[in-house]
Amino acid sequence: MSLPITVKHYISGRIRYSWERKFTLHEIQLMEVSFIFHFPGCHFRPALGRQGCVIHFSENNDQLFYLQLTDWVRDFIDFADCQGPLLPPSRKDILIDKAKGWTAQSMIAMAILGWILPILPGTPFFLAAWWLGWRPSSTNQSTVSEP
Repeated sequence: MSLPITVKHYISGRIRYSWERKFTLHEIQLMEVSFIFHFPGCHFRPALGRQGCVIHFSENNDQLFYLQLTDWVRDFIDFADCQGPLLPPSRKDILIDKAKGWTAQSMIAMAILGWILPILPGTPFFLAAWWLGWRPSSTNQSTVSEP
């Protein structure tokens, strides 16, 4: 099913598109990366609410470029399945991942202390570490040797 796309406004060097469905952040990021790949001289910006985009360009033949951009937006929305490459993680994402790792490791230490000491419960700390993303290492120590 095709998503209806409308041109909100078109002036020389700028087009604003809108569509009905609100895109996810991943879909908008994929659209932006794909757009930069196809049109490196242009500027892409998602519209407020992720229900559209604004494209700035500086081309001599505005009408022809307008048709190319409109066709690209239509094709992307109709045929893209949002499985493309992700942008690299930001500093904030890296910091959040590190904080989760440190917190999970401290929760595991508290869980081990809780299982040793009778006054401290261990299981809630273990469950909190599991919820934060801690998993036991998956290295298989047992190897099968062939005779």
